[in-house]
Amino acid sequence: IFSVSKFEKLGPPQNIKASVNSRNLEITWDPAPCLSTENENCFEYDIIYWDKDNIFEVNKLKKNHYSVTYIDLTKTYCIKIRTHKSDNCEVGKASDWSETVEVKATVNKFNIVVIAIMSVVIPSLILAILLFFRCQRVLDRILPPIPGPTLRIKHLIEKDFIFQVEAPKCVEEVIEVQGRI
Repeated sequence: IFSVSKFEKLGPPQNIKASVNSRNLEITWDPAPCLSTENENCFEYDIIYWDKDNIFEVNKLKKNHYSVTYIDLTKTYCIKIRTHKSDNCEVGKASDWSETVEVKATVNKFNIVVIAIMSVVIPSLILAILLFFRCQRVLDRILPPIPGPTLRIKHLIEKDFIFQVEAPKCVEEVIEVQGRI
């Protein structure tokens, strides 16, 4: 008996979507159309994904979604998926690999800009405040206030010893000479 499922080559999954949510790579797809069966439980999926350093392979997935946890947000990931029938269904040929889907984590640039601004502005403000108070001390040393007189001088001023001027005493000495003229 001729069976289409024995000779049917499955198509690759359709509508492959990949996205990065927090630190997880989420992959979803639609099953490929199949002539021999409509039962989605008969399909298994192989995923291959890679970054510039590593290649990862996941085989015999029963569902049409997959999640990779704790990815490196600085890397770009490429993904391919293929379909084949599971062992408990009719055997058929595996599909070709799908077109490559590329996904890159979008690092929130706003956060980077805010962090950069805050890392410059906050230390600058702190430095300005410290310099302001430091300059007050420097100004006090460069232009010190005019000092008041010491206690000893104040004491003398209060008693007016310095400013007392006495009239010179003229003492006449009268010498009487008796004499012989």
